[in-house]
Amino acid sequence: MINHPNFKGCGILVVLLLLIMPGCKKDSNNSASKQSSLTSGTWTFQKFDYQKNDGTWIADPDAQDADRFTILFNPNATFFQVDQVNGFQSTGSWVISSDGSQLTLTGGEDEIFGTYQIIQLAQNSLVLTNTSYSLYSSIYKSIRLTFVR
Repeated sequence: MINHPNFKGCGILVVLLLLIMPGCKKDSNNSASKQSSLTSGTWTFQKFDYQKNDGTWIADPDAQDADRFTILFNPNATFFQVDQVNGFQSTGSWVISSDGSQLTLTGGEDEIFGTYQIIQLAQNSLVLTNTSYSLYSSIYKSIRLTFVR
């Protein structure tokens, strides 16, 4: 056994590195990963909910035909939105924050523009909330958009 002070310090350093290393794995929720998930196919709008000031969520009664709208997020940071019933089309741009927690949309139809918290982004589900939705801010404190693939 080597009994040198420098070797004891190295041993402690190795133990610390082994404890810290598991926290250094690649984050699966990073911006690049979310961009890839977002752009891997067309999303169909499923529902639009309002959050009342008491915290409860209610479905938008005017969004009964929500599933007629589709949106395609392109890798070049643009999106293409289509009303499948009347063929109306609109375009806009998007950006995901560097930490992957927010999606900002510019353009599009039906006031879809704004900055949204990404609540869920999985292979077949996208859920976004916007807490600064100003259209009905005196009645509702946020909106939630749900898309499926």
